[in-house]
Amino acid sequence: MNFPVHLGVTEAGEGEDGRLRSATGIGTLMGEGIGDTIRISLTEDPEKEVPVARKLVSIFDKIRCGSDQNPDWKQLLSFKKNTSSVLNIGDSKVPVVISTADKFKEPGWDPGNEISSDHISVMNINEIAPDFIFITSGNTLKSYNEGTFFIVNPDHWKPSVDKEIQCVPIFSLNEYKTNKKRSPLLNFINISPEEIKDLTETEIMNDTGKNVLVIHIAPGNYFSLFHSLKTILQSGMSIPVIIRAEYTDPDAELFLLKVSSELGRFFVDRLADGIWLENPNFTFSENTHLAFSLLQAARSRIFKTEYISCPSCGRTLFDIQDTLMKVKKATSHLKHLKIAVMGCIVNGPGEMADADYGFVGSAPGKVTLFKQKIAVKKNIPEEIAINELIHLIKDCNDWLDP
Repeated sequence: MNFPVHLGVTEAGEGEDGRLRSATGIGTLMGEGIGDTIRISLTEDPEKEVPVARKLVSIFDKIRCGSDQNPDWKQLLSFKKNTSSVLNIGDSKVPVVISTADKFKEPGWDPGNEISSDHISVMNINEIAPDFIFITSGNTLKSYNEGTFFIVNPDHWKPSVDKEIQCVPIFSLNEYKTNKKRSPLLNFINISPEEIKDLTETEIMNDTGKNVLVIHIAPGNYFSLFHSLKTILQSGMSIPVIIRAEYTDPDAELFLLKVSSELGRFFVDRLADGIWLENPNFTFSENTHLAFSLLQAARSRIFKTEYISCPSCGRTLFDIQDTLMKVKKATSHLKHLKIAVMGCIVNGPGEMADADYGFVGSAPGKVTLFKQKIAVKKNIPEEIAINELIHLIKDCNDWLDP
């Protein structure tokens, strides 16, 4: 059937979450050359949706112009991914997050800072720390988060003696071939897409359980990442793979849209074991936060409360933007839950079907609360509905004190 195809992600949410989910869903298909029209649906004023859509379309202009260049994802997915386990990387483990410290210095940085931009709503990033931190200078840092490893260049690496500070080396392909001083725990091998063909000629692939491959992608080199992973999967290599992607965009929104639309697919389909984002225009914590947020949008690693919310329309029975903010303020510490805020009873229950709890407008000034797909408190006055939601979560033993 040669009909035009329309793409959209409803109930994506607002702010950063809404843009990430929309771009991960829509951009994934546009990257295959699929889609003739798109709609970005945000829990924001409607006029804010069109500029986001235009930016997303601009990312894939070249792909749309030449369908022969589009990646053959069906062929890629036909190869079975069978990854070995190295420490906390690979196998069935959640994807790890790696961040570079020295390039993106933040005086006095701690994981409790907040990020803000003209395009992305302020997001609380308390307790977010990457699994690995790359220190290019070789200076030893005190670990602020138990379980965090530091990555250093081979010249700066030596076996860790302090149990609180664990360091592992990262080699170039040539360094790995010539350097016999390696970690018995974990060795990262940083390679460009052009070096993938040389992998089978090294001992890297034979040392399973100790090595992790880092595919280093330069700005605008999206296609090379696809072909690199295709080569690895086709060869049957079981080494875990980290995607290390460089970006140079100074625009926060465009950076977010590129990351989610270009890299999201690899995590939706579980084709990679970790992500390492680098953009010198943003701070260490902003790069780290975006990496975690991408993994959450792809549903491959959850680190914060998941909110589902619809764009406002004529059926919405309360101020959806204000209500969503109030619900978030009351429940944002419940990182194990998925909560839906829906404007009406018409589409709400069906479109929030996989949520743990639902806050749905049922009549003017009235709210119905759902536990999964079951309406448990009907037609509650709007002014007490958030307190009733808290009581419901507590009654179901899902509440945690902040």
